[in-house]
Formats: sequence, C-alpha cells, structure tokens
Amino acid sequence: MKVCVIQPHYSFDPNNLDSCFKGLLELLDKCDSTMDLIVLPEYGDAPADVKGKKGFYDAVDAYGEILLNKAKETAVRCDANLFVNCGFKTEKGVRNTTHAIDRKGNIVGRYFKAHPAPSEVKTDEQGGHELDVEYSYELVEPEGRHRRCRDLDGRRI
Repeated sequence: MKVCVIQPHYSFDPNNLDSCFKGLLELLDKCDSTMDLIVLPEYGDAPADVKGKKGFYDAVDAYGEILLNKAKETAVRCDANLFVNCGFKTEKGVRNTTHAIDRKGNIVGRYFKAHPAPSEVKTDEQGGHELDVEYSYELVEPEGRHRRCRDLDGRRI
C-alpha cells in the first residue's frame, strides 16, 4: 500500500490564506494512481492563522466546499481512498471534522475531533474560534483496542 501524506505550507499571516489554499489544491493535482491512500492535514480549509470566529467561519465558507469537491475528484482520479479534514457545519456551528472518501468519490464516514483544542473551545470574545464542540462532552464507549470510524448511517467501517 502506498500512502501519500500531504503537508502544505501553513502561514501565520492571515493575508496568505488564498495563496496557501491554492498551494494545497496544487499538491492534490500532483497525486496520481500510484497512491492507495491520500491524507491531508487538519483544517485544509483554513491553512493560515485566521483570527477569531468570523475569520475561521469565513475560511470554512470560502474554501470548505471547494476542498471537499477537489478531494472527491482526486480520490476518483487517483483511484485512492482519501482523508480530508475541514470544517463541517452543524446547526450549532462548525466542527473539526475528518471526512473519509472512498475511491468512487463518496464520503463514507466522518470523524469529529475527540479532544478539541483550546482555540476551538474558546468563544470569539476569549480569542477562540467558537466551534461546535458539544458532542465532545458525551461519553463514547471504546470499541476493541481502537475507536472505529463509522459511516454516515452509524455502521462501523
């Protein structure tokens, strides 16, 4: 099995958001059919240090859908499974979410980050991104040695 782990440039200057995102898409274009699994880093839709809730949510709005579509296209083009992390909108806000995409370009599972970082939990007034982290306070029973991914219908995959 050949695994491609993509690590794009990340900037601490929010003015570089567009160029960093463009660079991530260019790295996806370099993937090919020799790869069985492609993994992208956390927050591919916010590859720069965006400030506060508005900055973060704006990045998710601007780039999230584009990134998911590009990831699906890449999975099909490369005949590879792909994992991409980007914001996932809920009625309570955005969640830090890893999306599992199969070789046919279908989202077959989602994993919500189990241990949100302080910047994800803090409110905008506290200097955070004010994400939807309520799910992380629920008890989740472990399954076997490892927690398993679940598909969109709750079945283990």
